[in-house]
Amino acid sequence: MPGPTTFNHDDRELLGELFTTHHSHLDNVLKRYIWDEHRREDFVHEVFVRVLLKWHRYNRQLPFWPWLRVVALKYLVAQARNRRWHAYLTNVEDLEPSIGADGEVCDEPPLEAMIRSEDSQRIRERVEALPAQLRRTVILRYWEAKSGPEIAVIMQVPVGSVYRRLYEAHQLLRAP
Repeated sequence: MPGPTTFNHDDRELLGELFTTHHSHLDNVLKRYIWDEHRREDFVHEVFVRVLLKWHRYNRQLPFWPWLRVVALKYLVAQARNRRWHAYLTNVEDLEPSIGADGEVCDEPPLEAMIRSEDSQRIRERVEALPAQLRRTVILRYWEAKSGPEIAVIMQVPVGSVYRRLYEAHQLLRAP
């Protein structure tokens, strides 16, 4: 089986066509997990680099999109384990069970996916609407998984202020 560096002219054209065809669809799928548009764009490009490296494993008799999706979601799960990506990823903990042992992606029922996506979007919007200090505290705590003392050092405030801000943010987020 040829290795990933043995491409002929047809392979290069095919990969370019596949990128053009699937780029926006993959970007839309990843919106659920990566909020930041620039990070998501970088991630999509990195997925296609991985496709290039794994090209020799792709069975051309099968549809490309499911294989691309598996490559992307496996890479997403791997990045979720990387602490520096925590601030940019959401809903990934729901993703691991959806990738079976055989590497196939088990689709979530459409209604559940839509509800989860809408809930995530509402939470993002509500967090973005918080006052700057509260928003920053919430992001550090829940998206970057920082502890109260770590947040206190970063924000240069007493630990009690961190917990007070988290309490205030919770109250505002719960309000109708």
